[in-house]
Amino acid sequence: MIATGLYTSLGFQVIGLNSGFAILMLWIVGGVLVLCGAFVYGEIGSAFPESGGKYKYLSKLYHPAVGFFKWLGKCNRWLCRSYCGGIGGTIAIRY
Repeated sequence: MIATGLYTSLGFQVIGLNSGFAILMLWIVGGVLVLCGAFVYGEIGSAFPESGGKYKYLSKLYHPAVGFFKWLGKCNRWLCRSYCGGIGGTIAIRY
């Protein structure tokens, strides 16, 4: 998400924050949070070395219904993939 997000969100941050240091710290904190999420997925993946991804993780950690709703959201994403791809392409061409 950093590919197009860098071009679109940075302008809003510059408008809202006048300090370059504050914007840099905002990106660093976001990067640390993303890194923590990656470590969590690494630990869960080593605890459940099976195929299935987020569906399998949520089904085993919480309840099978939670995994089903995650799968249902994935099906919804498949339906709108062309729309999201069009938005990403528009952003890439514009900037």
